Amino acid sequence: MVAGIRRVKEIKHPEMVFSHFILFYSIFFCAVCKVNTANLPPYEVKNNAGNVPNPQIQNVNMQAQQNLAGAAGGGANLNNIPIHQDIKKPFGMGNNMNLGQQHDNQPNMVLGGQAGQQRPIGARKNIMLSTHPDCQEDVEALCNTDNLRKNNFAVLDCLQADIDIQSKVSEKCQNLIYHYKKNLTKDDRFESGASEVCRTVFEQYPECRDLPSGKGIRIPCLIEQMDNITDRNCRKFLSKMANIVFGDYQLVWHFHENCAVDIEKNKCGRLDDGDANKPHMQGKTILCLSKKLRSLDDKCKKQVLRVAELQSDDYHLDRPLYYACREARETFCDMVHAGGGKVFDCLFKHKNDPSMPDECKELITVRQQLIAEDVRVKKSFFEACRLDIKQNHCLRTVPSGDENTERSHVLLCLESALKSDRKLSGQCVAEMTQLRRSLMEDYQITPEIVTRCELEINKFCNRGKDREGKTLHCLMEHANARERQRLKGNNQADTPEFSTQCRAALENLMKEADIGSDFTVDKVLAEACAEVLQNDCKDAGKEGAVNCLMEKVDSDHMTDECEDRLLEIQYFIVRDFRLDADLYKACHRDAVAHCNAPEEWNTKDPTVDLSPMVFPCLYRHMKDEDIKMSKKCVHEIHRVMRRRAKRIDLEPEIEQACLKDLGAYCSDLEHYGKGKEMECLQDNLDSLDDEECVKMVREFTEDQDEDLDLDTVLMRACTPMIKKFCEELLKHDAQAGDVMDCLVENKNHHEMNSKCKAGIEHHQVIQLKDYRFSHKFKEACKRDVEDNCKDKHKKTEIVSCLSELVRDATLKEDKHVISDACRNQLRVEVLSRSETIELDPELKLMCQPSINKYCQGKHAGNSEVIECLKRHAKDLTKDCHQKIFQREIDEAVQGADYLLFRECKQMIMTYCKHKDHGDVFECLKNSMNSDGFDSKCRGVVLRRAMQQTKDYRLNLNLAKSCRLDIPKFCKDVVAEAKREESNLEYEGRVINCLKIHFIKKELSKECHIEIKSLIKDTKLDINMDPVLMHACESQIRAYCHQEIGDMEANQLKFSPHDTGDKVQICLQEKYKEGKVSQTSVCGREIARTIEEAHVDINIDPQLHVACQQDLMRWCHDIDSGEGKKMSCLLTVLEDYPDKMKAKCSTLLAQRRTLWEYAAKYAPAESLSDLSQQVLSSPAKNYLMGVLMTIIGIIFIVGITCGRVTKRVTREQKTK
Repeated sequence: MVAGIRRVKEIKHPEMVFSHFILFYSIFFCAVCKVNTANLPPYEVKNNAGNVPNPQIQNVNMQAQQNLAGAAGGGANLNNIPIHQDIKKPFGMGNNMNLGQQHDNQPNMVLGGQAGQQRPIGARKNIMLSTHPDCQEDVEALCNTDNLRKNNFAVLDCLQADIDIQSKVSEKCQNLIYHYKKNLTKDDRFESGASEVCRTVFEQYPECRDLPSGKGIRIPCLIEQMDNITDRNCRKFLSKMANIVFGDYQLVWHFHENCAVDIEKNKCGRLDDGDANKPHMQGKTILCLSKKLRSLDDKCKKQVLRVAELQSDDYHLDRPLYYACREARETFCDMVHAGGGKVFDCLFKHKNDPSMPDECKELITVRQQLIAEDVRVKKSFFEACRLDIKQNHCLRTVPSGDENTERSHVLLCLESALKSDRKLSGQCVAEMTQLRRSLMEDYQITPEIVTRCELEINKFCNRGKDREGKTLHCLMEHANARERQRLKGNNQADTPEFSTQCRAALENLMKEADIGSDFTVDKVLAEACAEVLQNDCKDAGKEGAVNCLMEKVDSDHMTDECEDRLLEIQYFIVRDFRLDADLYKACHRDAVAHCNAPEEWNTKDPTVDLSPMVFPCLYRHMKDEDIKMSKKCVHEIHRVMRRRAKRIDLEPEIEQACLKDLGAYCSDLEHYGKGKEMECLQDNLDSLDDEECVKMVREFTEDQDEDLDLDTVLMRACTPMIKKFCEELLKHDAQAGDVMDCLVENKNHHEMNSKCKAGIEHHQVIQLKDYRFSHKFKEACKRDVEDNCKDKHKKTEIVSCLSELVRDATLKEDKHVISDACRNQLRVEVLSRSETIELDPELKLMCQPSINKYCQGKHAGNSEVIECLKRHAKDLTKDCHQKIFQREIDEAVQGADYLLFRECKQMIMTYCKHKDHGDVFECLKNSMNSDGFDSKCRGVVLRRAMQQTKDYRLNLNLAKSCRLDIPKFCKDVVAEAKREESNLEYEGRVINCLKIHFIKKELSKECHIEIKSLIKDTKLDINMDPVLMHACESQIRAYCHQEIGDMEANQLKFSPHDTGDKVQICLQEKYKEGKVSQTSVCGREIARTIEEAHVDINIDPQLHVACQQDLMRWCHDIDSGEGKKMSCLLTVLEDYPDKMKAKCSTLLAQRRTLWEYAAKYAPAESLSDLSQQVLSSPAKNYLMGVLMTIIGIIFIVGITCGRVTKRVTREQKTK
């Protein structure tokens, strides 16, 4: 006994005591038995027909001890105890003590001997493994301690203690050991001793008590119930017995009968048939079956899992794993005490350590695979969560009547409880996290992945050689069809196959791991994103980290590795709204109410899985104004939509519908890399083949304008610019359309980021494809489009259609058919169109030849090309000229002149802040002579004023004021201009017509005021009188070249206000000198300009300034208009020339001379003008004589010639 105790003390780890505990008990019991049986006679062994006296046993407890010791077959006195053949046939043998015999009716065989070797009848035999012929050599070679050789349990422990030693044991010794252990468990004395030690337990479990003795099934039955046994002594006994029971499949309760077929089929052990090709180490049978668990019969599978469950408390009970992992246990788990599955957990944790032995790693994986089938195999988890599992009914029975203990089912049940705000113990939650972490570290522990994804792993993922979660992420990467397209590296629409079964397995794994709730369960993701988490998401916590990372996916700290790993996870999260913890929490109730979502996070009906459809449903209902959803849910929906917009892969519906078009049009990774696929689809919208894809892209583009965050290309570059230029809008929670208008307005600001500008322009270009892509425009003009332009779809067509209606109604002073809201938004669109020719594809198409000829080097934006075309209007092709003129009218009518509003932005804020857009130009024109007025703005105002003089339709105020005068006085001029050049400028002819009637004082009051203002402007700048410029071009070149500013585009151009009225004065002087013919077109136009000043002194700025004091002195009580003040001054000049200011007197005398000269030679434009000129002419007598002579000749001819027609008789007249 002392030697046995010393042997126990030599054991390095406490858990190794288990294999020696029975040895110690046996030695101890034998010592007691020796005292109690010293005086008893030895049992006699007679022949088969002899009688055997009964043993005299005085004490029941001593009898139990004696039975246990005797059954052990070894120890200090065990081998000397005589065994009678009739005492319930010990060791399962008949008349002879043959431990190798299987059944009572089989021939007696010497333990470990060959078949047919008979023991002599009546012979006595003491069984000692160390001296048995089959094992003697093995014991001597492998167990060199004499003390060990004297005890059978010590020998067993020695031969089974190490996998290397076990592999060296001869086959015949292995066979002897196997039969020895098997028959030991069938010994009546062993069972009798167990009955005493576990008496109360047997009473609790009558199903085990009533089993027949001698079959080796009573103790395994108790071991099945060991988790529920509270008797301390019985538990110790059963724990020690487990070492023997679990050493071989045939010693496990019902194992042999349920697994015999599978063992044979899978060649997982010997059934006494001597097949040398089967594993001769019987301890490996269960391991072999465990590796092929999914192919086993249900009953056998249940047995294997039950064994694994019983082994889960102590890792040494799993003998193959114990042998393979002894070194690993020493290295990684030296300080971990056995029991409660702690050593298993430690080994699981270090499985992927580089120094972990391969064989140990393999067996750990097998163990984890068993956990997938039965969560009770993981002792620490099941014990920590036992109460929570029970309270939440997580062991739902399956049709067979058994409890469903699959890892996925139980884990999802517990996660569902957490999502439903039901409390779980902290220890259980911690175990759940550890279990989920293990799922993401090794795909092999999820049998569903192994079986369903085998082809994909071999094809895409290096045959699964990469561990620590890398293979899983590889599968997730290739589950993405778009990613497979990219990796394929060509422009074909087809993609490498990825089975739906494997994808479904990955989806189940993602739900089971629930990475969205705790990113740390994914080691690959956590390591890849460590830097980003530290910089941008350090306060997000475990639950919010994934969402935070997605929000920061475009930040400067984001790495490519982190982005790739993150999107691989997000690919699955966006396809199941339950996997987004924040979304589920905020929208669960709305999803149940509106989208038929299940009440529980993990639905108990496996046939109902609406999760992929829930989010689209929520989004549709959010847009429905009649449905009220919680603010938190709406906020989360917007967040998820922003996340989805970052990649086409995260838009499941669009990706599925557009996969072929993506392959056909978006395989140019240089231009359409990750994150730009939607941009590609939008650019090629008119070319897409799949109708469903077109529909989905259109819907997304509409949503994109409603929520700018969905335009990731734009927002990635423009977020800083929005903060810089649109901060006030952000403070007031402005709509997306308002922010976009702000960006467009500042697009050409010198501080605008070039990438942001490109994003803005792309956004604008995409909007042109369909008016519904502009949310504000669509909302404002939807009804107007349906009523007036329903046959149009493209935004450019709609804008042109609506602009024409607005233009006609404005110029004709008719009631507008377009709503005020639509007109306001239409102005924004016209303003944007005038900024860049890229937003006016119709104009660009018509003017491309002219652009190539006259506008080379001009940028499309900032209105450069458009302004260039305007300056070369007369040189453009007819179609281009017509189109550019229409654009000028639209800009003038709607107050949408981009260049004017850009160059005069500050002046507008200073002088015209409260003016409507349509009145801004007039306000600027009236203010441009103010001190401090910006020179660039003045230049633009003057240029626009010059353009207005070419056609009254460009001058909205003039057109309105003279709407009655134009058809009354200038109808023929308009008709003639239309005949000559339809849809082109009237080149000032209508305005010139109005000027003539202004001189005659025939215009209406409103029109008179407008023309008077226009004439006043022409006196300051000849450029404002296009008719005079055109009529006198040659004369100006010949006589007034010194006053010419420069030449541009073969047209005269003067520097406004620098030359003043020098050119006009020059022409008037040449006219007076007779160098300009009074009857020429130029002469008539000069005479008109002279007469204009006679109507109102205010028209002649030079004269008005020179005579200001005289006007105040002599004519202050005279009303302005109709030449009254001018007549007053002329009267003063006649009566008191010496009392007037010299400059006023001189200029007034000069003007009077010109007026008289012009009036003298001015051509008659009517009959009254002609008669007046004849009567006032010096040759009036001559002219009258000529006229009378002509009339007389006509009279005489009529009298003398008679009637020219044939005479008709009276009869014919009365006939």
